[in-house]
This record gives sequence, structure tokens and C-alpha cells, in this order.
Amino acid sequence: MSFKNLQPKFYQATKILLSKTRSQILLISCGSLILPALLAPLAPISIKQLLFTNSISAVAQAQQSSTVNSTKTILKIGVLAKRGPEKVLSQWQPLAEYLSKNIPEYSFQIVPLNFEEIYQETEAKSIDFIIANSGMYVDFEAEYGANRIATLKNLRLGKPYTSFGGVILVRADRQDINTLKDLKGKTFMAVNQTSLGGWQMAWGVLKQQGIKPEKHFKELSFGDTHDAVVEAVLEGKVDAGTVRTDTLERMAAEGKIKLEDFRIINQQQDPSGQFPFVHSTPLYPEWPFAVAKGVPIEISEKVSAALLSMPKDSPAAIAAKSEGWTIPLNYRPVHELFLDLQIGPYEELGVITVSQLLRRFWYIPTLTFIGLVGTILYFQQRTLAQRQKSEAALAELNISLEESNKSLEVKAEEQRQEKEKLEEAIYTLLDEVSDATDGDLTVRANLDSLELSTVADLFNAIISSLQEIAIEAKQSSGQVGSSLKQSEVEILALAEQAIVEAQETRNTLISVEQMSQSIQVVAKNANRAEQIANDTYITAVESSSNMDLTVNSILNLRTTVKETANKMKRLGESSLQISQIVSFIEEIALKTNVLAINASAEADRAGEYGQGFIIIAEQVGTLAKQSTSAIQQIANIATTIQHETQEVSNVMESGNTEVVESARLVKASKESLNKVLEKSQAINQLMESISKATISQANTSQDVSNLMQKIASLSENTSESSKKVAQSIVATAEVAQKLESTVAQFKVAE
Repeated sequence: MSFKNLQPKFYQATKILLSKTRSQILLISCGSLILPALLAPLAPISIKQLLFTNSISAVAQAQQSSTVNSTKTILKIGVLAKRGPEKVLSQWQPLAEYLSKNIPEYSFQIVPLNFEEIYQETEAKSIDFIIANSGMYVDFEAEYGANRIATLKNLRLGKPYTSFGGVILVRADRQDINTLKDLKGKTFMAVNQTSLGGWQMAWGVLKQQGIKPEKHFKELSFGDTHDAVVEAVLEGKVDAGTVRTDTLERMAAEGKIKLEDFRIINQQQDPSGQFPFVHSTPLYPEWPFAVAKGVPIEISEKVSAALLSMPKDSPAAIAAKSEGWTIPLNYRPVHELFLDLQIGPYEELGVITVSQLLRRFWYIPTLTFIGLVGTILYFQQRTLAQRQKSEAALAELNISLEESNKSLEVKAEEQRQEKEKLEEAIYTLLDEVSDATDGDLTVRANLDSLELSTVADLFNAIISSLQEIAIEAKQSSGQVGSSLKQSEVEILALAEQAIVEAQETRNTLISVEQMSQSIQVVAKNANRAEQIANDTYITAVESSSNMDLTVNSILNLRTTVKETANKMKRLGESSLQISQIVSFIEEIALKTNVLAINASAEADRAGEYGQGFIIIAEQVGTLAKQSTSAIQQIANIATTIQHETQEVSNVMESGNTEVVESARLVKASKESLNKVLEKSQAINQLMESISKATISQANTSQDVSNLMQKIASLSENTSESSKKVAQSIVATAEVAQKLESTVAQFKVAE
């Protein structure tokens, strides 16, 4: 099925009007010359064909009856392979075995067929029964006389369902597609042009939303099977697709997909709340089991009875994932969908053809010419009968009355002259109307001849009707041509003006883009200057912080130096105390030494008894000497400490003075740095303001550029639309000219 290119409404209406007018003219003017030659041989041929067809049918039935009595007859069940032939055989072969068992005189065979093959086999009458979608059944019913005898009870989630719908799906991660209108400009895959759940249902809801697939889709393709469509959407080969309901659930149950990988567009809710599957379209009756035309009714009755009595737990029902079959449902909703889409039996609805006019109004030209020919034959037969009667009477009179021969010869001569006169009148009539075959509608038959006045009057009435139609067609074609020429000039002028405006808009767009680029450069420089000023301000702030730390360190150092000076002063005082203690110890050592000398002298006086005391006195003297030596060393160290402490104290006082001066200088530097920091902050704020203003100007210029681009695009689209309208007008004008030239062949009264 190919999509037809749609023309503008006025062009389509004009074309239909002209085609109807031309069909009427050609039908009336040419029918009188063609129909008698066609109808004469058709009638006997139709009778022969009917007799031949009935004979063949009778022989075929007799042969079939003979075959049934001798061997089993094979009855083929054509099944639509919507998911491939392997799935068909595994799903429906048990049904063939069930029917063969319950109707033992026949053997049933499953024939998997794709979308094209099932139409071919049905047309060729190669299959006896059909299991296909409801849309195909409507086609087969109208085209090939198929008839439904049962409807499938589809089993899902433990319950039977006798209706199904279509699903429009995208990948779950496609956040850009949320509604049907988001499908515009996207790639879309369906199963097949003749798939009801895999395309036609989705097409119906798309049309309701004003979406024309052939116009609004970037690409429309067909995958031939439902599984192929689902896999194409999952792999990202297409943006969206459509399949029948329960396809996703079945594939998920088989482990082929995950339901969470998909998202449903235009999801519907069943008003009854009993339909469990996600769907994007209204629900339609499930697949029917149909019998092909020509299958004997007794076979259809047996098959229907077997289907309706199938147990829901039979292998055939389980394999088909159903609870068997129910009585055939009403498929009127499918007819209404096809009528809305103008497909299937309604594809040519509203199109009037010459053949349809001939089939509907064939009796008008037929009766006209039958009357004309019958009138001529009547006069010829009457003349011939009169002649034969006269000749017979003349022969009888010649035998009995020879003397009346002359009078009879005169009468015969008169009859001959009458015949010649009639023949001459017929030839004259034919000569008078012969110009009508060349398109001269002004000719009129002479009514002077009494014999042919009725025929001439009938002919004149026909020619008058043709003349009125031709005059009306010529006037209409002239008006249409004049109007189209004027519209063509206006549309062409509009197209040229749109082209000039588009060029001017494009030039303005170039200037705006250049200005936008310049502003972008300024914005980048301003942004860079802002960054530099900001970095300078940050550096100044960091320097101020470091300066504060330095001042604090100097103040801490001043405190430390002051404390150190105080400690050194106390150390000097401690050294003086040490010197005093050393002097005291030195005095004690001196007295100890004197005491040892005195003890030694007393020991000498004591003699032998004072020897031990002498030794002690010597040891005390030795200890006194050692103490004197140590005290001297301590005194030297204390003196050295006093001198060094005094020097350190002097240095610390000098350092303290320098620290105070450094602190003063650092404070002065900090005050200067604070002023620099204030200036840097002001510069930073100023550069930030300049940068924001420049960026705002850049954004504004970009918006202006985008707006100019849209204006330029709209101007170009307007120009293209004007060109297309002009082309359509030119095409319409050509059709009007052809009609005018055709009508011009007829000569009518001025």
C-alpha cells in the first residue's frame, strides 16, 4: 500500500469536477458508438461462462465427493506468520491434529504464510481456511468472499480475551519522545502495511492526532514480524515502533527482552478495566477463523462445531495459548477503522470512474440506441413485409388475373419508390447527423420526413443535451483558466517578493552574526580582564593577610625579646648571687684549711695517739684545697656569665628598639596596602559589572541572530510554499487547458 500525494483542496476539487465533466461528455458522446458493439457479444458470453462455471463446479463437487469416499481429503489452513513460520507450526499444528481427529474423514494441514503470501494464496483459492488478523479478514470478506465461523479466545494471565489492540513503543531512555506529536521527524517501524495490530491501529490514532506518516515521519519502514520491530527499537535502529498487544509480554516471558527497557506512548485504559495488557489504541475483535469461498457448507459446519466444542485444556488450546474459540464476533469496528483510513474495501471510496458510471447508468445509452436501432429496423421490417405481401398478392393476381398486370406493376413500382424514398430518408438522416461524430453539436436532424420524424426528434434531444453539457464545460474551463492565470501571476509575484525578503533577511543575518562575533570577542576579553582583576584583588587580600601575620609575628618577637631581656637581667642577678655564694664557700674552704693545719699541729703534739687524727686532718686539708680550686673555677664561670649576660642584655635592648621600629614600618605598609586593596576591589567590581554587561550583550546578540535565522528560514519556507502553490496552479491550468481543448473539438452554437 503506497501513500498518495495530497494536492491542495482547490486543486483536488477542480480536478474531480473536471474529471466528472469529461467522463460525462465521453460517456454520452462515445457510448452510442461503442456500447452496441460491446453489449451484443457480452450477453451470450456471460451466459456461456455461467453455464461453463456451473458445469465445472458440479464436476468438481462430484469429484470431491468421490475423493472423500475413497481417501481422506486434505484441507489446508493458512495461518499468518506474524512471528515467523516456526512459531506458527509450534502454535497451530496441534489445532490441525485436533480437527483431523474430530473430523476423521478429512486431514487438516497448517500452512504458514507471511503478509504477502496469505493474500496470494487466498486469491488463488489454494487454502480452505484462514487464521489471520481481523483487518485481513475484512479484506478477504470483501474481495474473496471469505466468511468467519469462530473468534479466538486469547489466553493471557490465566484469563481468556477476545479483543486486542496496538502498542506504540520507544526505548525507556528516550526522554525526547513522550506524546504522539513527538514522533514527528522520527524514524518509525511497523510490522506490515496489512498488519492490523502491527500498523493499521496505530495509523488510526496517528491520523486522529493530525499526524500523516508519509509527511511527518522521517522514515517509515516495515519489519515483517513483530519480534523484528521490537528488536529494532531496542537496538536503536529506529526511534519508535508498533506491534500488537501481548507481544512484549510474550517475548519477556520467553526471556528475549525486559519490559522495563521499553516505554509505551499514548497509553490507553480499558473502560471496563478487564483488559490486562498495555495498549496505545482502541481495542478490536481478536483473530477470526474464516472459511474460504467455495468450501462446502457441511464442512464449514463440522469445523465450526469442532472449534466451539474444543476443551480449554486440550493440547490445541494450550499450544495456541488460548481457551479455544467462541462464536464469531462483530467486526464492524474494523470496518469503521478501514473506512476512516480509506483502505481495504474502502480504498477507492469517493473516486468515480468511467467504468462505475457505465455499470450504474448503462441503461441510458443502451435504451437510447436500442430505441434508435429498433425504430430503423421496424421501418425496414415493415417495408420488407409490405413488399413480400405485395409480391405474394401480385403472384396470385398474376395467375388469376393477367389483365390486371399493369396495375400491379404500377403498384409494385410505387412500393419500390416508397422503399427507395425510405432508404433515401435514412441515408439523408445519416448524412445530416454524420458531423456529430466529428464533434459538431450544432447539427439537427430534419423533421420533414414523416417516416423518421420520431428517430430524428430523439436524436435532436440527445444532441441538445450534449450541446448544453459542452457549453457549460467550455464556460467552466474558461473561467477556471482565467482565474488560475490571475492566481498564478499573483502567486509568482508573492514568491519573488518572498525570495527578495529572504535574501535581505539573510544579508541582515550575516551582519548580525558578525556583530555577534565581535561582541563575543569583547565579552571574552572583558571576562579575562575580570579574571585578572579578581586575581589581583585576591593577591592583595592574601598580601594583607600575610602583612597582618608579619605584624603579629613582629609584635610576638618584641614580646619574646622583652621577656628574654628580663630573663637575662634576672640571670645576671642570679650570677651575682652565685658570686656571693662562691665567696662564702671560698671563705669556708679557707677556714677549713686553717682548721686542718691546726688539727695537724695538735696531732703532732699528741704523738703516737694523734696519728689517725693527722690522716683525717690531711684529707680535710686536701679537700679544702680541692674546694678552693673548684670555687675558683665557679667564680671564673660566674664572672664570665655576668659579662656575657650583660652583653646579651645590651643586644636585646638594641633588638627591641629595632623590633619596635620594624613594627611601625609594617603598620605603615599595611595602611598603604589597605588603600591598594580598596582600589583593587573597586576595579574588580567595575570589571565584573563590565563583564556582565558584555555577556548580556553577547546573549542578546545571539538571541537576535537566532531570531534572524528563524525569520530567514520562514522566508525561505514561504518562498518554497509559494513556488509549490504556483506549480500546483500551473498543473491545474494545464488540466483546464486540456479540458478546454477537448471541449473545443465540439462545435456548439455561438
